[in-house]
Amino acid sequence: MKTKNVLRVGQLANTLADLTYAQTVVPPEQMQVNSIQKILPDLVAELRSIFIAETGENPWAMPIEAISQQHLDELSQTFIGEDSQFPDFYTFWPNFLASEPEPTQMSKLLEQVKDWGYVMDDDSETVLD
Repeated sequence: MKTKNVLRVGQLANTLADLTYAQTVVPPEQMQVNSIQKILPDLVAELRSIFIAETGENPWAMPIEAISQQHLDELSQTFIGEDSQFPDFYTFWPNFLASEPEPTQMSKLLEQVKDWGYVMDDDSETVLD
């Protein structure tokens, strides 16, 4: 396992230990109801991130066809700069290409799509470092 990932796992273990300790020491009626619900998504995201960093694969990735309208609107605003509404990524994509993006813009768009957890095709589920 990569050293930085070992450290990340150690930090997660400490967080989980703190949570467990808090649950045993503080009576349930005094605990903030949402404290665990607030922490768990971050823990799950971190575990997924460690798995992806270690294996280079993202089994949680969603196909680009599943992109949300919010993400599509963000891409449009950021990379095309218009208030155009695109019904799906495949309508957005030719409009983006027609704007003649610089290679750095293309890289930023693809990186953003990947950061949101989408993949363009079956081969892109493998993350290259």
